[in-house]
This record gives sequence, C-alpha cells and structure tokens, in this order.
Amino acid sequence: MLGVRCYAAPILNQQREPVAAISVSGPTARLTDENAAQMVIAIRAAAQDVANRLQPQVPACQTSVSF
Repeated sequence: MLGVRCYAAPILNQQREPVAAISVSGPTARLTDENAAQMVIAIRAAAQDVANRLQPQVPACQTSVSF
C-alpha cells in the first residue's frame, strides 16, 4: 500500500524458533527514513523483552533440608 510502512521483529522461543511477532505500522509521514533505525532498535528490544517474559521460570532450588 502506498504511503504506509511497517517494521516488525520476531519473538523467539528458547529454541530460537519464531512463535509470534511484534510490529508497528503507520503512514510514511510518521515512519520516515530518518527515524527508521530508531524504530527497528525499539521494536527488536520490545520483541526480546516479550521473549524473555515468555520463558519458563525455573523455581529456586531448596537449599536446606529438615529432618
């Protein structure tokens, strides 16, 4: 579509397989060549943040034993 841009990044699981994606779309007047690098960096960071939050949380090991 003319006049529209979209930037996207995959959200990867622990095996580095894509399980989702995050994107930003908007008119070329707002998503310009001048801010493209900033947008890509921000979208990649957001995708990595989501991926980190989706990782399974390993419970802390029990360090003491009662008899």
